[in-house]
Amino acid sequence: MTEKLLTLKEAAEVLGLSEEQIRRLVEKEAIPAYQIGGKYLRFKEEQILQLKSGYSKRPLPASGIE
Repeated sequence: MTEKLLTLKEAAEVLGLSEEQIRRLVEKEAIPAYQIGGKYLRFKEEQILQLKSGYSKRPLPASGIE
């Protein structure tokens, strides 16, 4: 069974954030991301869904994602 990888756009849609907010959270290591070919960000679907359920219970980190 292979893990589904989400694009930046897909991860942003799942979390209800902009792509720029996702990039900033990745830079702060608040969201795990993987680079494909050195430049394309991908996200494991399972990890994003876990983050979504966790974020629904508490607010996202405020600094730097506005």
